[in-house]
Amino acid sequence: MIIGYTIPLPVLKRIGVDKFRVYFQAANLFTITKYTGLDPELTGAVNDTGLPSNSAFGIDEANYPNIRMYIVGVNLSL
Repeated sequence: MIIGYTIPLPVLKRIGVDKFRVYFQAANLFTITKYTGLDPELTGAVNDTGLPSNSAFGIDEANYPNIRMYIVGVNLSL
C-alpha cells in the first residue's frame, strides 16, 4: 500500500521546484489465515548452497515471521 501527495505546480513554481511528492508505504501489515504457526509463507529448510531444500519444503521451523515495514519518502525535482 502506498499513499502519496504531490504538491501542486503553482505552489512549487514560487520556490523554484519542479516536482515535490511525499509518500508513505506499508507492507506486511496483517495476514488473514487460519494457520496457527509463526509464518504462513514458510519455505522450509535451506541446503548448503543457500537455496530452499525440496525435501523440507513446507516444514515450519519456528523462524521469525515476515516483519512489518513502514517507509516514508520524498521525491524532489529541481
